[in-house]
Amino acid sequence: MKVYFCEKPSQGRDLAKVLGEEQRQKTHITVKGGHVVTWARGHLMQQAEPHDYNPANKQWIMANLPIIPSTWKMLPVDDARAQLKYIGSVLKKADEVIIATDADREGEAIAREVLDHFNYRGRISRLWASAQDEASYKKALSQLKQGPETEPLYLAQQARSRADWLVGMNLTRAYTLFGRQSMTLADGQPLSVGRVQTPVLYLVVLRDREIENFKPKDYFEVVVDTEVANGNFKAKWVVPDAHRDESGHCLDRDVAHRLAEAVRGQQGQIISARVERKKTPPPLLFSLSTLQKECSSKWGMRAQEVLDIAQKLYETYKLTSYPRSDCNYLPDEQRADVPTVLAAVAATDSGMADLVKGADPARKSRSWNSKKVAESAHHAIIPTVVHGDIGALDDKCRKVYDLIRKRYLAQFYPDYEYDRSTILVGFLDQGFAAQGNVPAVPGWKVVYGADLDDDDAKEDQQKLPRTEAGESASALDTKVNSKKTSPPAHYTDGTLLDAMKSVHKVVDPKFAPILKGTEGIGTEATRASIIETIVSRKVVRREKKFIISTDMGRKLIDLLPDSVKSPVTTAMWEMGLEQIARGQLDINVFEREVHTLVQSLVEEVKSNYTPPPEQVRETAVCPCCGGNNTAVRLFMKGKNKHVWKCEACDQWMEDVDEQPQAKKVSDAACPNCGKPFVQNQGPKGPFWSCTGYPACKTSTNDVDGEPDLNAVRSKNKKSA
Repeated sequence: MKVYFCEKPSQGRDLAKVLGEEQRQKTHITVKGGHVVTWARGHLMQQAEPHDYNPANKQWIMANLPIIPSTWKMLPVDDARAQLKYIGSVLKKADEVIIATDADREGEAIAREVLDHFNYRGRISRLWASAQDEASYKKALSQLKQGPETEPLYLAQQARSRADWLVGMNLTRAYTLFGRQSMTLADGQPLSVGRVQTPVLYLVVLRDREIENFKPKDYFEVVVDTEVANGNFKAKWVVPDAHRDESGHCLDRDVAHRLAEAVRGQQGQIISARVERKKTPPPLLFSLSTLQKECSSKWGMRAQEVLDIAQKLYETYKLTSYPRSDCNYLPDEQRADVPTVLAAVAATDSGMADLVKGADPARKSRSWNSKKVAESAHHAIIPTVVHGDIGALDDKCRKVYDLIRKRYLAQFYPDYEYDRSTILVGFLDQGFAAQGNVPAVPGWKVVYGADLDDDDAKEDQQKLPRTEAGESASALDTKVNSKKTSPPAHYTDGTLLDAMKSVHKVVDPKFAPILKGTEGIGTEATRASIIETIVSRKVVRREKKFIISTDMGRKLIDLLPDSVKSPVTTAMWEMGLEQIARGQLDINVFEREVHTLVQSLVEEVKSNYTPPPEQVRETAVCPCCGGNNTAVRLFMKGKNKHVWKCEACDQWMEDVDEQPQAKKVSDAACPNCGKPFVQNQGPKGPFWSCTGYPACKTSTNDVDGEPDLNAVRSKNKKSA
């Protein structure tokens, strides 16, 4: 029997239709041939918490750090047990599992961590589809990958998840405890430190401080209204080295005004005049980040919002391909699908019929590049062959779909062509330049019409008259424009995504060559959620379309060393994760590097940290269960006294002469685990509990000061 493992129920239903659905159940669908389609709901397994490794880790104590598991534990998500139970039962009968989750690291992990949980050792195949329509599934089913081929994606996700856990769990605790000593920080307020989120916060803080510290400069432009035989044009002074700053601006008002007065009414000469035919090819197809950037620029949409819409277009409406792509290209073998995709675009919206008719399916743009696609897990985001209904889309879905379909359509139109004119004219030994563009062939811009942000409409563009070198020119009038240098803008979702992806452009230049070949901070699939995380943790805030750091965010950045907050460390780790995904780096090598860094950072914090009295760790033998040094002395602020708690049996004890005072311990043994019973005081009187807690959760009534072995109650739960 084959088991097809999908990422969510809707995906399972779509695949089951293709395979021949026979009977639908809550946990699965049976299909032709006696095979089964089942599903997760995102991750069914999750990383264990620190206290799952050691109960002592429930408390945030510097002495307990670093927490570095020797063997990693994955535990079922609380509400996933029923689905896991079914999956476990069907895996026992499976001859082959076909992983049909989303084709990326997370999708691979969603399936394989469940297979590992049940120790499945049978045959594994991989269905790799970039769209969820029938044609895409049929094609993917005919080209199944072998399990070992995609297993490195799972290893990369494991490495990423563990690195995030180690950094988050250890450094959040370490710097929160340290922060409570070194800055104003309430006891219940954590300083959240993350492998990816902290460097992103650092970028925001750097930009905000750059803006605050920016000192604007006045600069001056001299513009001459110039006349030649065939017309007029405006030429701007080319500031010579003697009067220009590093940006090419003239900062001396008097120099600019004196020149303007001197040139007005003068005769000059055309130094050079040139007209060149320029061509602009259609823009590359959308990756997720370029789609998010476009939507942020046009409508101020949040990155996560755009991802959610793109996911809906892919999963619910099936009008577009897989959204979490970092690629802007298509493989050459998909050229055969072009007429079918164009027909689907027209069928989905009859208003596009004329544009589809004008497209030339035989035209090959630069977006067709199989080599570029081979470097990514997915091709660019494009329309699918599904005939949908544009009227069924809400306003935001329609906007995003419109961007995707027009970008695809543009590939089948000619290059945009324009004539660029450049004139250099001389007055009084000073040069003045003018530039203008004149559209010649509209090409792919026809697809966008008035919706396109047209470079030809920019301030410095003008239609220049025909002239030639040596021709006389007259300075009819002059004008001095007074301007100010501007600080960089605060980050928006779009520009922050850009900075995360092209991190080599915003770090110390000495690291730029190393980072230029990396994918930056985060991945296409995670960057939007990273932004939402730092917003939710109140280290940044949204102010209209801008993302601005808060006081708490700045304090956190000031507290952290460069090795934690620098994008360089994270970008290098992302490069390592990508190498693991490609089978070029052993996961153990990567994890050792993470362990070393986390350990050194924690030790550095410890060296500057003085534990408060209640966090000086005192231990003793537990008189309840006999555990060696498992009883820990704690200070209770509310009651202003010390108490003891055993990390093995979870019993609380009084502090007598700085030693744990045992409650009454019975000679009677727990029938479930054989450990002693200890007496507790409850609201209705005394009762007895097993000292084998938390593994054994057995209790009973008190009868004449002893445990009632005939009324034993157990809360032990079998794992899924």
